[in-house]
Amino acid sequence: MNRHVCRVCAMKILFSLDLNSSYDELEDLSRKIEFVMNPDFSMDNYDAEEEAFILENNPFVQELVLGVKHNLTKIDEIIVESLRNWTINRLSYVDRAIIRLAVYELLETNTPANVIIDEAIEITKEYSNLEDETQSKFTNRLLDDIKEKLNKW
Repeated sequence: MNRHVCRVCAMKILFSLDLNSSYDELEDLSRKIEFVMNPDFSMDNYDAEEEAFILENNPFVQELVLGVKHNLTKIDEIIVESLRNWTINRLSYVDRAIIRLAVYELLETNTPANVIIDEAIEITKEYSNLEDETQSKFTNRLLDDIKEKLNKW
């Protein structure tokens, strides 16, 4: 599984956790990932065995999901400080998951910032973008601002 697919899986898990307000109940990951492989975020094609396999056998997905969970307060503070005329609660669940994931990677991994931001923009285009690309431009600007702030620290 390539890193892009891993990031998409992690984003879907984070989306599900945020939607269900279950960040505090993350210990049993295999029961909390109803949307990982289903592009429609529906229970119709739910395959718990496949999703549990992905989490149990993919350390990168585990690192991303658990990393966001353990650093959620810090990640959200960074996002809030960088938003202009917007609040974190006004972001859609999908956009919030994408941005949290990217901020975690910017903070805690050695992946180049441009790769992280490009991946976040691609995921936004796949799962959240409007026809006019407004959301991907918003995500790009926000993550660029965050990257600049983190570089100053």
